[in-house]
Amino acid sequence: MWEKYMTKPLVDSGEWTRVDEVPTPWPCFSVAVADGVDVKDVNELFRRIIRPEAEAIVSEPEKAVSEIAEEYDLAPDDVKRWITTVKWCAKPMIPRDTLALVQDTLLDAQVLTAPVDIKSLVIPENTKFPPTLDDDSIGVDANFFCN
Repeated sequence: MWEKYMTKPLVDSGEWTRVDEVPTPWPCFSVAVADGVDVKDVNELFRRIIRPEAEAIVSEPEKAVSEIAEEYDLAPDDVKRWITTVKWCAKPMIPRDTLALVQDTLLDAQVLTAPVDIKSLVIPENTKFPPTLDDDSIGVDANFFCN
C-alpha cells in the first residue's frame, strides 16, 4: 500500500494512471541484508532504530502523519489513510499462518521449489534479542533473509 500512496500525487495530477492494486499476503516492509552480515547487527538495527520508530508512529500518530507528509510531500489525509492500513510490528516475529501463506504463494509462483522446514527459520535460543515465542508466532532468524 506504500506504493499506492507514494504514487498518488502523480495519479491525482493525471501524469500517471493507476491500473490496479495487488496486495501481497506478506509484510511489505522488510529488512534484507547481504550474506555475511552478523545477526547481532540486524538485531541491533531493530532494537535501536526500527522498533523505536514504529513505537513512535503508534504512540503519536498525528506527529507521524505530519512528519511523513512533509518528508514525502504527501497530503496529510492520504498519510492518515495509509497509516490505518499498516499493522506495525517491530519485532522479528511472523505469525505461523502468515509464514505458511507466504510459503504457499511462493511455491505456487515457483519461486520456491520445495517447502522450507519452519524449524529451520526459528531464531536460535542463544541470540541476544529473541522475542518471546508463542504458539501462534515464530521468531525468524535474520540469516533466513540473507540467502
